[in-house]
Amino acid sequence: MIEFFSYACPHCADFEAPLQDWLKRKPKDVEYRAVPVVFRENWKPLAKLYYTLETMGVVDKYHDKVFEAIHKENKQLFDDEAIIKW
Repeated sequence: MIEFFSYACPHCADFEAPLQDWLKRKPKDVEYRAVPVVFRENWKPLAKLYYTLETMGVVDKYHDKVFEAIHKENKQLFDDEAIIKW
């Protein structure tokens, strides 16, 4: 299964908890892959953030925290500088 998502998307943020629950019990023959999408120019840094977390091997640790920062804490993580400060 391929999930196309954006950290900026409120629907993706709402879907994250049920998705994580499903991933814990998904069939063994199902592979999962997350792919960030960029529908707006200011979503590019968020896609880069995901791929950075993936490369560092820390997606599991920070994925939910990025959604929380944007959608619950109202952090404006829409440029590289803001992400670095965060």
